[in-house]
Amino acid sequence: MGEGYTLATADKEFHNGIQTESFFYTGRADNGETATIFARMLTNGAEPYYYRFPLLNEEGRKIGIQSQNSAMVLYHLRGLKALQPGYKQEDTTEKIDNAKLSLLIYNHFDVVDDVKQVGNDVFVRIGKQYIMFAPLNTDSLEKVTVEDVNRFKMINFHLRIDEEKNMYRRGRTLNVSGFVCEVRDVKDYADIDDFIKDVSDYKVVDYLYSNRDCRMTVMREAEYDSKNVHLEIGTSVVSEGIFYKEIYRKDDVDCVIVK
Repeated sequence: MGEGYTLATADKEFHNGIQTESFFYTGRADNGETATIFARMLTNGAEPYYYRFPLLNEEGRKIGIQSQNSAMVLYHLRGLKALQPGYKQEDTTEKIDNAKLSLLIYNHFDVVDDVKQVGNDVFVRIGKQYIMFAPLNTDSLEKVTVEDVNRFKMINFHLRIDEEKNMYRRGRTLNVSGFVCEVRDVKDYADIDDFIKDVSDYKVVDYLYSNRDCRMTVMREAEYDSKNVHLEIGTSVVSEGIFYKEIYRKDDVDCVIVK
């Protein structure tokens, strides 16, 4: 939590994850309206609707890690499609033609005061805060788009779907994505370009591997390193177990490394 905003993540999902927000941001726009940002993995052209339930079913599984105003969220596709009213079990194995990890901002009340895309990174101003969203695992990234759909501002990290992985349930979970989020106060910068220059000096490492030591299951390790913070996590993509975390702030001399 910061002055005028909140940023929260979760490292485990409740039950099947449909009712879990593993990433959530709230803030106040210049016009006084409350802004919210949440994430969804969407498949086969799904779009958000503001007037009917369910708003959006989550087609991904996720793990979050955070230190103060810095967060990293790992995503991968579900092995089976999330059940919706009217779906039969056999419908859940439909082929995935396209997928995207979307950051959704309900913008009916014009809460997004500024947005700028530089390469694969997207920078947003909402009221007194600047926010950066940068993708993980660029090997699986097809493109990044920003669009307005049904009163939502959407920041989309489109996945490059591996056709071989798409053929069976376990293989789908190996289609991975994710993002890094940084939040800063507007008062600390001359303008959004000054903010972009400050937070763009970072390194992201994100990869999958398998060997005899991990009993041939598929592991994922992701790392985000900037001048202010280091976030790192190792997980099993299939079981979603976490075998280590590493969090420390470089701008805090009293910080404790958490492993």
